[in-house]
Amino acid sequence: MKDDTQKNSMWKRLGYALNSTLILLLFFSLGSHLSEAQEVTVGLKGGLSQSTFVDNSSAGFATGITGGGYFRYDINSAFSVQTEAIFNFKGADAKSGDLSAPFLRDLSGEYEIRYLEFPVLFKLNAPLGEVFHASLYTGPQLGFKTQDELGGRRLDELTNNTNTVVPIEFSGVIGGDLAVSLESFELGPLNRIVVDGRYTLGLTNTFEVSDESPSIRNASFLGTLGVEFSI
Repeated sequence: MKDDTQKNSMWKRLGYALNSTLILLLFFSLGSHLSEAQEVTVGLKGGLSQSTFVDNSSAGFATGITGGGYFRYDINSAFSVQTEAIFNFKGADAKSGDLSAPFLRDLSGEYEIRYLEFPVLFKLNAPLGEVFHASLYTGPQLGFKTQDELGGRRLDELTNNTNTVVPIEFSGVIGGDLAVSLESFELGPLNRIVVDGRYTLGLTNTFEVSDESPSIRNASFLGTLGVEFSI
C-alpha cells in the first residue's frame, strides 16, 4: 500500500511538472509572438486579497496583499492578451474541525500560503467615451508556492508531513477592470490608472492528500490599483 501511494505521488508530481512546463511555454511564446501587436503596455499594480478554502472546508476568509507587473498586448481595439507575474497571498482563517483532511482537522489559526503566479488573460475591451475603458477577461493561471505557515510555523512541522502544501497550483481566473486615461495630462509614458477586480479558483488540490482524502482548494477575491506605461 505504501509503494502504491508513493507511485501515485510520483505520477502526480510528474503531471504537475509537465503541465507547468506547458503553461510557462504558452506564457513566454505569447510574449514573443504578441510583441508584434499594435501596442504593448507595461503595468504595475498592488492591492488586497480575500482568500479561503473551498470543497470540504468551512474555514473563513483571510486578508493578504498582492502585487506585481504585467504586459498587455493590444491585438486591436476590442481584444488584447495580458501576461502577468504577481506575488499573491492565499489561505484561510480556520478553527479546529473546519478542514476535513485528517492531518489538518485539529489545527486552528490563519493559514498563510504565498505564491508566485503567472496568469495568461484574454481580454475583451470596450471604450466608455474618451477617458474610461472597461474590460472583461478570463484565463488560466499557474502558481508556484514560495512559503506556507500557520501561526508562524511551517505546515510541514505541524503535520509531520513533507510537502503538506502542493508546490504547484493551477487556477482559473475571471474578472474585469476599469481604466482611466491620463493622456490629456501629458505625463510622458504614464498613460492610465487601472482598477482591477477578479476571482481565482484553484483547479487542483491545495494540500498533498491521498486519493481517498477529500479535496481542498484555494479561492480568492483580489482587488488592485495599478498604473500603465506605453512602450
